[in-house]
Amino acid sequence: MRQLRHGVSIYIASMCWHVILKPGCRCISSVRRGNASLYLKMITKRNPGLATVHSASLVRNLALSPVLFRDMRPLLIDNQLAMLDILRQQPDSDIMAWVISGLKNYYQYAYDVVSNTLRPMWNNGQDMTGFVFPRDGYYGKKGTTLSPFALEGDYLLPLVRAYSLSDDDELYALIETMAKRSEQDGLENSATPFLLVALTELAEKTQSSVWAERAWRVEETLFKQHFHDGLFVRSVQHRYLRLDDPLPLALLTFVAACHGNRDAVPALLTQGGYVHGDFRFNGENRIVYDVELIYPELLTH
Repeated sequence: MRQLRHGVSIYIASMCWHVILKPGCRCISSVRRGNASLYLKMITKRNPGLATVHSASLVRNLALSPVLFRDMRPLLIDNQLAMLDILRQQPDSDIMAWVISGLKNYYQYAYDVVSNTLRPMWNNGQDMTGFVFPRDGYYGKKGTTLSPFALEGDYLLPLVRAYSLSDDDELYALIETMAKRSEQDGLENSATPFLLVALTELAEKTQSSVWAERAWRVEETLFKQHFHDGLFVRSVQHRYLRLDDPLPLALLTFVAACHGNRDAVPALLTQGGYVHGDFRFNGENRIVYDVELIYPELLTH
């Protein structure tokens, strides 16, 4: 069992982290550069022999990518939350510095506060907005034009957890800027389970009634939108619920925090689970995902 846990950890590291192609790059080097080594360091810190056994396969399996414009959620949310949760349990000042500098540097280059969007970028910080793909490829179809993408409330949670572990003033300033910008568009319009947890944890960390009031507003919005007939669903019109829906856990986190017992609730880390495969659809074979085929289905009455 112990070997299995280590094997799974190494596999997660190899699947989640990317190696930077230009180590000297100031912008993205601290977002991706060395992350594989840091993850390996975390996993093998108490088991030095693992580094020799697994380092070659870890590096071999890493995806070499110089781009920051294809679904940034794994890099900026899922991976950061995984790293921070490990750091919460096993503090390491060097790794913490990497995580914080990576987050701050990325948002310094990518975040446009006026439009509340993130710029698509090359790994040297070059803005790729307006770039048109000359051919079909991994990142999109021929003719696809890169454009900034909206900053969702989910992106706030890794910043909050990094601040909670570090008390970094620059991180807190970034969090305030992003939250105030979201207020301009209507905080309720960006309500998500991850945003609720972020505001809840920040209110607890700062003991601020302002953050607590924001968390309450998001909680009220989510509950009204998604709780119908005793179930948590996308809306009252949707047929199916997801067993891995993060909303119940987010609401439980909020309630536990109100009672001063948030640590009794497991930390929200990801909602990345899905099932996909070949499916005969309208006379043709297609690769479909459960999140696209099952959960959007509406009631017929």
